[in-house]
Amino acid sequence: MMRVSRHPGNADPIAKKRTLHLLPFEYNGPARGSREPLSFNHIAMCPLTRCPSNPARPLLVLLWVALCCMIVAAPLLVVHFPALAAMLYLFFAPICHQNPDRSFIIAGHALAVCHRCTGVYLGLLIGSLTPPLRLGSLSTPPQRRALVVCCTLPLLLDVALSSLGIWTNNMSSRFSTGLLFGAMLSTLLVSGIEELIDRHSWKMIRFQTAHVKGGIS
Repeated sequence: MMRVSRHPGNADPIAKKRTLHLLPFEYNGPARGSREPLSFNHIAMCPLTRCPSNPARPLLVLLWVALCCMIVAAPLLVVHFPALAAMLYLFFAPICHQNPDRSFIIAGHALAVCHRCTGVYLGLLIGSLTPPLRLGSLSTPPQRRALVVCCTLPLLLDVALSSLGIWTNNMSSRFSTGLLFGAMLSTLLVSGIEELIDRHSWKMIRFQTAHVKGGIS
């Protein structure tokens, strides 16, 4: 509702001013999926509280691409750039046993990580390239817990049964279980970081933006 009023007590026509009053009004609740009325102040704040571009996904994609390239580059650099190849192997040594019998071979040399770790890093890249989680699709904590269990259980069984002598894992089982686990981890990681950035942006903008009053002169 808009109302135009004249300031009383001033007989001079030139000195008269017109003031535009924007009174609080209700917005159609069902149209926005809520039964609560939406005031003018909320409408003014909504466009400001949504981050136009979230950098989490592209940054994580670049990170996983760089790591995958480093894994593959290590054996390719052994002949002509042995020092650089040694640095790459040392970089991944703390997180992988780097057993040549359990690693893919390229150009006569093993990758910088084993079969399972190769699957994990590739899964991290694939998971970061998938569309983000939407409402109704793994949006609740129980659904996400179920996803974690379903993608982690095959890896744990592959390791545990092999350690007990019940099952002998192979290249395919190690790589596939690592790939599944990495894809799940990256999907949840990207969604979590994006949600964290969005919430931080909401708080910063609400802190920096002046509260809109009922009337504007």
